[in-house]
Amino acid sequence: MLSYIARRLLYMVIMVVLVSFVSFIIIELPPGDFLTQKLQELQARGDRSAQDRIESYRIRYKLDQPLMARYWNWVSNFVKGDFGESFQFERPVREIIGR
Repeated sequence: MLSYIARRLLYMVIMVVLVSFVSFIIIELPPGDFLTQKLQELQARGDRSAQDRIESYRIRYKLDQPLMARYWNWVSNFVKGDFGESFQFERPVREIIGR
């Protein structure tokens, strides 16, 4: 019975990792990202420093790193309870969910 429970727990962990990885890949598949849209929005307003601000956002949100590094960063922060920062509201997601 104990081996059955251990095996089921192991399968559960593997499945959670696979589902999270596939979900992350699906989110990353479309061309461009939120910052590309933000750049176009800022340029439409006539903001001349838009490109510099977008580059600082890429570094801040670690979007300049390779795919696996971004995935590892996302998973490790998620396990710690840090869900990141909302691009739209520019506040921690934890606060938004808490409301």
